[in-house]
Amino acid sequence: MHQRGIDEHVHFARTALRIGNRPDIPFPSEEALVLFVSCLVRKPLSPSVVKQRLSAVGRWFLHATGQDCRLNPQTQRLLPCLGAALEGMSRRCSVAKRIRFPLTTDKLDILLRFLWFSDKKMSHVDKQMWTALLTLGVYGLCRCGELTTTTQKAFTPDEDHLRSDITTFGSYYEFNIRCSKTDIYRRHVTLRIFEAGVGAEHCPSRAIHQYLDATADRPSDSPLFALSNGKYVTRNMVNDMIKRLCGLAGFDPTRYSTHSMRAGGASSLALCGVDSATIRRLGRWESDCFVRCITISDDRRQELIERMAGLAPSSDEVRKARWLSLRQDL
Repeated sequence: MHQRGIDEHVHFARTALRIGNRPDIPFPSEEALVLFVSCLVRKPLSPSVVKQRLSAVGRWFLHATGQDCRLNPQTQRLLPCLGAALEGMSRRCSVAKRIRFPLTTDKLDILLRFLWFSDKKMSHVDKQMWTALLTLGVYGLCRCGELTTTTQKAFTPDEDHLRSDITTFGSYYEFNIRCSKTDIYRRHVTLRIFEAGVGAEHCPSRAIHQYLDATADRPSDSPLFALSNGKYVTRNMVNDMIKRLCGLAGFDPTRYSTHSMRAGGASSLALCGVDSATIRRLGRWESDCFVRCITISDDRRQELIERMAGLAPSSDEVRKARWLSLRQDL
């Protein structure tokens, strides 16, 4: 996403701003940035994608010149005309947000059962691959782009993750994330995924070990997840697989997507009582936006209501005793 934003700005500067084939790209003015946003909107791109690509351009110039082109140098606030253009774009192009449900660990177990026992045509190796991918996405709180390639027949070694990015140990493995949404300077992040325990039916560590052992003949510089027919796994393939398994399991397929894996990991941690700071750290979020990924199930809501009701007095004698105690305190 970041590289696309930079490439599109370079193309915009060479064509719309008519700088030709100059090797250097001049620092854009506020008017040029507004024109750049309008060009992205006419493609058309959603407001969130436009903001992400504009953010990539701003960080690119910040790294190159020390100044974010989106901000006023004195106040370090968003340029007024640019801010007005972004606000108008959001109002004009805004659509109703889709409510996506999280793929929590209990739902993941159900989907994996349907994967293994309902699909007779899929090969054993492909089932191992999908099990490893889905468990890593949920337990590792991974973004789908960190597990997939752009196309089924080609990949970019510098951006797509390879088999060599996985280092297996006895009871865990390390996943070296070389390229991610928030790591634009490629500082790399290492995830350490441990075993889920002896009684767990599906373990993320065991799943990746089994998949790598079954495909040990594949080169280490090939994409991490690929089917037995040689096709690399893309985002659309993961999305289609999740929706298909949800349909088989009786869930509404329209409510689940690739983001459900990451949201499911965060919701599962919240249900386990993990504090928000730890969830944010594990999911590598730079802000508190992860709270929107966490949903509360109906069972959990009922439990909380029962706990809230437990704070109220349960009989007339208890109410009278508490009232007398309160009067004495007053």
